[in-house]
Parts: sequence; structure tokens; C-alpha cells
Amino acid sequence: MQSSNKAGIALVEILIAFGLLAILGLGISSMIQLGFMGQKGIEKDYAINNISEQIRGILGDPKACKNTFGGQLVGASAQPITQILDGSTPPVSVYSSGSSTVYESRNIKISAMNLKTDSTIGNVP
Repeated sequence: MQSSNKAGIALVEILIAFGLLAILGLGISSMIQLGFMGQKGIEKDYAINNISEQIRGILGDPKACKNTFGGQLVGASAQPITQILDGSTPPVSVYSSGSSTVYESRNIKISAMNLKTDSTIGNVP
């Protein structure tokens, strides 16, 4: 009597194993890609917030505020602001819009800046 003891792996078993590995690899690569996309979004948001805070800090100086907004109209007839000026004499442009200037390490460009009133503050003399 012959023994039908087969040692080894059948071709079907190998194909099934490769298929499972391929599915697992696709899932892992999708997770890694989503992680990188999320990280880029967080870095971009951080850069935008950093620029906003720097602009707020600059405009906290009354001279810089006067240099930047002196003669500007507020409301429907307001012109877009093209640059944020510091408080030095003569004023130096710190941020500008519509130019090819890149800020931060994330290639952030300021496309436009508009002056809006804040109704919670009230009138300032």
C-alpha cells in the first residue's frame, strides 16, 4: 500500500497567501497615505495660524497700525490691503499680498487681505 503523504505547499495555497498579502499591503499603504495627507494639512494650518499671529502682533503696535491702515476706508468701498507695514520710519513691508513672496516653509502665499470691522469692539476714536 502506498502512502499519500505529500510534503510541501500547493500552488493554490501560495496564490491565496499572495492575495491576502496584497490586500493587507493595500490597506497599509492607504493608511500611510492618509496619514501624510493629514500631516500636510496640519502643517499648512499651523503656518497660516503662525502668519495670522505675527500680523496681529505687528498691528498691535499703534505706529504699524497707522502705517498699514492710514487713509484706508472700511466697509463696502474699502480697497484690499496689499501689505502689512511695521512701525518703523520709513515703514517696511512685512507681509504683502498678490505677490510671489512665499512665507513659512509650506509655500504659503497671501492672495488677498481685506479690512473688516468688528462690531463687538465698538467705535474707536
